[in-house]
Amino acid sequence: MPDEKNPVEAVYVIEVPKSNNPPHMCNNIYYQRHNFQNKPMPHESVYRAFQTSWTRRRDIIKYVIEPLYSEIKSNFENIRNYNSIVTRKFEYVTQNRRFIFDLLEMSERKKIEKLYNRLGMYQGILFQVYKYTTKLMNEELGKLKPNMHEVLTQRINEENFLINLCLKDASGNIEHAECISIRDALLKKMSLKKYLRSLYPLQEIIDIIPIINNSYNKLSIEELKDLWNCCKSNVKQNGLYLSMWKERAELLELSKKILKELAN
Repeated sequence: MPDEKNPVEAVYVIEVPKSNNPPHMCNNIYYQRHNFQNKPMPHESVYRAFQTSWTRRRDIIKYVIEPLYSEIKSNFENIRNYNSIVTRKFEYVTQNRRFIFDLLEMSERKKIEKLYNRLGMYQGILFQVYKYTTKLMNEELGKLKPNMHEVLTQRINEENFLINLCLKDASGNIEHAECISIRDALLKKMSLKKYLRSLYPLQEIIDIIPIINNSYNKLSIEELKDLWNCCKSNVKQNGLYLSMWKERAELLELSKKILKELAN
């Protein structure tokens, strides 16, 4: 703040908040605050401060860091795989262990609270993306199959399009995989072929059978390519998808930082 008596100079006000991890040494001496002064601490006070600090740190680790670390780590994998998010442990900690949670360093608390606030927003965006993708596929299917347009319109929010696969394992045995959704391939920005192979890396895909509603309504491979290209082109420019991808990338980065700090 400026000094009114001497405008050339200024006064700096420095706030030093109470530490969550005392005691602290300066010039080989432990100090304590007393009547607005810093005074050297006697041996007994130093001993008790360390005892209190150790007990506090033990409780922070047991009741805050360990449960939140496991949940954030689990949610990190969920975000990577476009799965639902859980916040049960965070809700429990902040509702029942708030006084211990508040003992974390302020910077850590703010990052964790920011993460969980954004997780809720991301969950909402992801739900909208799922719903939009299902609707988009049904609309594109209606264009490819005009005779089914009315049925697909009536079931616009239902997942009507699935893929069945015919597979062969290393021993030459034939297997069948049915009712595979390709929505995740759009979310993950993967080619359809690469996505299907990622689901069954140990088997050879012999046949791809795209179906609508049931096995009596099928798409040809050419129609499947047209459907896929239209859907892929649409989501690349869709604001909902762009927002989801951006939020996902930022959440992953924030989660990494928090996990690193909690691990230390």
